[in-house]
Amino acid sequence: MLSAQERLTKDLLPIVEKYRKKLDSVELIQALAEAILAGAKDLPDRAFDRAFARGLSVRESAKREEGGNISADQAARRIGISKTSILQMFKKGQLLGWRETRQKAVRFPVWQFKEDEVLPGIPEVLSILSKSPQIDDWGRIMFFLNPRNSLSGKRPLDALREGRLPQVERLAWGSVEP
Repeated sequence: MLSAQERLTKDLLPIVEKYRKKLDSVELIQALAEAILAGAKDLPDRAFDRAFARGLSVRESAKREEGGNISADQAARRIGISKTSILQMFKKGQLLGWRETRQKAVRFPVWQFKEDEVLPGIPEVLSILSKSPQIDDWGRIMFFLNPRNSLSGKRPLDALREGRLPQVERLAWGSVEP
């Protein structure tokens, strides 16, 4: 017997296949998010639905930011280490990534690499962000991608590329302190 989620997936599959020819993954997710938002309207008891729908769209966009994302194998080859080592770095909080629910695989944003190494400053900032149990993988990713007034409208990622690690570390500490 199929669960409600499995039945919904089965029902949505023909619709997704129909629109996949016209829309990319981000556009499909945004359409789903808009459908959830339309169903939620302004009803107070549907605030979670609205927030979830916006989050879906933001995550899908972030997955494509600055060159997209790569598999653990690709990330390992990129910096010249084993897949086991790259996954250990992720588990220890030294690399950014997220688990794809369906594939149970870790994906890594390309922008955290600079040629054949991890962008300088990423492990140091992640070490700070990991001190807060409230900041999950997506919270860490969004920390680097969201522009900040304290960085003159730049993102922490841009500041790291400019060698401004101390400023980004201060910003990270501000994110974890109560």
